Amino acid sequence: MVQSAKAYREKVALPLITRLKEIVKSLTIKCVGLMEQVRKLTEKVNQQEDDIAWYKNKIKEQNGTMEHLQEKAEDLERVKQYVGTDKVQGIIDSMKEVERLQAEQNRLQRSYQNRMSR
Repeated sequence: MVQSAKAYREKVALPLITRLKEIVKSLTIKCVGLMEQVRKLTEKVNQQEDDIAWYKNKIKEQNGTMEHLQEKAEDLERVKQYVGTDKVQGIIDSMKEVERLQAEQNRLQRSYQNRMSR
């Protein structure tokens, strides 16, 4: 059966064009959504790269600190071997007590100064 151009236009071409417009519109909306998703994920990746760099730097710092502390521990062991463990421990305990007493004295002094300034 042969259709007239007008009938073909109304029954086939226009519905097809309308449907194609809807599909293009839908795909455009999806594309914009995906572009936004890509932008957000890119930001997230960049932030994670910055975080990784920060943590790498922190690890390097801590490795340096650990090496320094290991050297100090080895030095302490050398002193213990030379002087004796008991004497070294006695010195350490004495110094801890001095520090504790100084902290207590400072606390009392601040407390006294606070009362006097009222």
